[in-house]
Amino acid sequence: MGFLRGLLRIGNTTTRQPAGNSDNPHEFFLAIPPGWVRKPLTSSLKAAGGRIALILPGRASFNISSGPPDQQTPHDKCERAEEMKRFLRHGVPGSLGEAIVDVVTPISGEENVARADIAMGRGVHGMISIIHRGTEYVLQYEFLESGRSQLESLIRAFRLPGVEEDSPRFDLSTLADAIAQLDSQDPNARDRARNVLTAAGPQALPILLSSVNACNQAIMSGLAAGSGDKREILALVRRVEILGDLRDIRAVPALLNAVGDAAGAQAVSDEARILLQSAKAALIKLGPPAAPAIIKVLDTPSAIIRCALADVLTGIGGLEAINALRHLADDPDAAVRDVANRASSSFEFSIRRQDS
Repeated sequence: MGFLRGLLRIGNTTTRQPAGNSDNPHEFFLAIPPGWVRKPLTSSLKAAGGRIALILPGRASFNISSGPPDQQTPHDKCERAEEMKRFLRHGVPGSLGEAIVDVVTPISGEENVARADIAMGRGVHGMISIIHRGTEYVLQYEFLESGRSQLESLIRAFRLPGVEEDSPRFDLSTLADAIAQLDSQDPNARDRARNVLTAAGPQALPILLSSVNACNQAIMSGLAAGSGDKREILALVRRVEILGDLRDIRAVPALLNAVGDAAGAQAVSDEARILLQSAKAALIKLGPPAAPAIIKVLDTPSAIIRCALADVLTGIGGLEAINALRHLADDPDAAVRDVANRASSSFEFSIRRQDS
């Protein structure tokens, strides 16, 4: 398929990359942040449509290829994401667990974007397929956790034809309006608000976290009064989903609080199950960098929370998550032990279990 092109591995380079890259006939612009250097294209990458290869020494590698989509390449982004997920799970040496897919977050204004990431020991391997004006742009990368933020910044710097080179700036009033529209009765208005917030990226995080905290406090007040406000829970669901789309590690505490809210509200609200699934999915999107903070709260007395976090660690993968799941094999709660046992099959590691 069009996106199953040659994989770029971290290596040595001698050529420094200038401020940007303009490429014909499939033009794009890439404002390259400091620290990244250009690598000569290998013959296999050139043959696969490779246009540029970069490295952040010792931390990350990145390449872009482009060309007409192969005939068998699905135009539908969900189908492409599933194809990439299968490829990464079975075609990338050293992969751990299932690949994580994202078909929600636009890149450079284009919505027809499929992304899949998979954990590899201490790092991540990923692919992004963008179909824009009849051309498929494929971004492939590997990064260690120390290079995650630089890799995400590089992806945000990628610009398609007809899109302004500089990232748009979102003023506070625009972001505040988008937050308010998340609770509109009009689903189209909610979708537009979500698109604004995800397009704003890190600019949206402070006001989004403030709104999440307000929802948390309202839910906790309702629980203290012996009731669960369904509207507040669903409002939190919408915000949690966007936090997952932003893939910003600073969202971990808020997402863990959302898991706690969901666990506490399960007895009084069916919507809490939706919140729990949304918070788990968002944490999984953040990947291995979220694992240390999750592991720190595994000693919670709530079996519901421990079980949910075990599910998250299974979805994240990586060595830290696997080691934590081994310990959960001896958890006093049967449901938690069952998650750890299923994880052992996914990651092909042996675990100890108490006699129950």
